[in-house]
Amino acid sequence: MKGFTLIELLVVVLIIGILSAVALPQYQKAVFKSRVSTLFPILKSIREAQEVYFLSNGTYAFSLEDLDVTIDSSCTKTNDASIINCPYAVIDNLVGTFDNPVALRVAASVSQNRNADFAKRELRLSFYFANSPYPNQITCEGLTPLGRSVCKSLDLEEKVF
Repeated sequence: MKGFTLIELLVVVLIIGILSAVALPQYQKAVFKSRVSTLFPILKSIREAQEVYFLSNGTYAFSLEDLDVTIDSSCTKTNDASIINCPYAVIDNLVGTFDNPVALRVAASVSQNRNADFAKRELRLSFYFANSPYPNQITCEGLTPLGRSVCKSLDLEEKVF
């Protein structure tokens, strides 16, 4: 009689379980990192459109509708003209005074889950405008362990473009 013993089958199942426990977090991180990376062209185009608007008007646009920028078809505009909802992120055009270091940037709050509550975001990307307190900087704030891990892997804490 040929076949596998129960012990051999249990060992194989145990090995598969260990491999999946190691691989699943890395897979989730890779998927999340790819979702974050898809936001870069959107944020960069908004920042560039803001700089063109600034050169023409001497101030940044509060409303995204005032900018010459095409929004990805997967993203939708909200009632607030400065906010865009994307499948895994909320993009906010934060324009204020030159004294306010939080403003003068376009930011995205990103989550692993589609349309997650704003408070449950994993990380925040910020693309600062040229005339902000942090000229042309891109920052990444990890709000959870996964977010911190993705920020670190993107190497964006203090990268300047």
